[in-house]
Amino acid sequence: MSDLSIKQLLREPFFHFLLIGVALFGLYGWLNDAPEDPLTQSLVVTERDVAQLASNFRRVWQRSPTHQELQHLVDKHVQEEILVREALAMGLDSGDAVIRQRLRQKMEFILDGAVASLVPSEQTLRDFYRANPERFATRPRVGFQQVFLGPAVEKAAVAAALKELEGGRPPSEVGQATLLAPEIRASAATTVDSNFGAGFFGQLVTLPPDTWAGPVESAYGQHLVKVTETITGTLPEFEAIREQVEEAWRRDASERLSKEQLLAMKSDYDISLPEVDGVSR
Repeated sequence: MSDLSIKQLLREPFFHFLLIGVALFGLYGWLNDAPEDPLTQSLVVTERDVAQLASNFRRVWQRSPTHQELQHLVDKHVQEEILVREALAMGLDSGDAVIRQRLRQKMEFILDGAVASLVPSEQTLRDFYRANPERFATRPRVGFQQVFLGPAVEKAAVAAALKELEGGRPPSEVGQATLLAPEIRASAATTVDSNFGAGFFGQLVTLPPDTWAGPVESAYGQHLVKVTETITGTLPEFEAIREQVEEAWRRDASERLSKEQLLAMKSDYDISLPEVDGVSR
């Protein structure tokens, strides 16, 4: 090759690109001089794996797979395993909220599984029952009739309506029209307050029974109320709700054990957190 040709070649942009590529390739080889071992990518399908695939097939199709179907399942299993490994190697799981949630759920399932194997003694359950009576007592309930007077009513109008009701006039002929039920059967506080507003049930339990009284304030205005039924909350005997007590004990034990195991795992990490106040601004 002539000197002129060499000079022209050195001025070619493609030649410069080629030199850079060769240099980068050499640098990569120098930094990664360990020879690749093809055996590190071994993938072993065990007899247990095959049995699980066949079991899954029987559960769906209510029959055993044929030899060809089972071979297809094994091939699909190998394909899935390869794709999952390659995705993990490429870091595709990083930052994926769905994958993180599934992994978290699986870990929580594993942690909760430890509680399922616990068998509390009879004394443990009885002690738990006595320590948490409010969790097992039946809720108090109140039944009542109500007459809606309006959002703002003068004392004279309240007294007049009360006199009419005490005189035997039908409640439907007293007060203002409303979509609220004129009579509520014995119901717990959550039901009553969800219909009339927070605190309405608490006012009812202070009223005398079978007597029109008020006004009672709701989220809509003022009412005259007659309490027709009062059922106090009671604590059933332990024997009658033993299963309920054990379920509650297991929920508490599961939550407590999960927290303890999580704290134990956290102790293996050196956690560095930013200043929360600074981030929120």
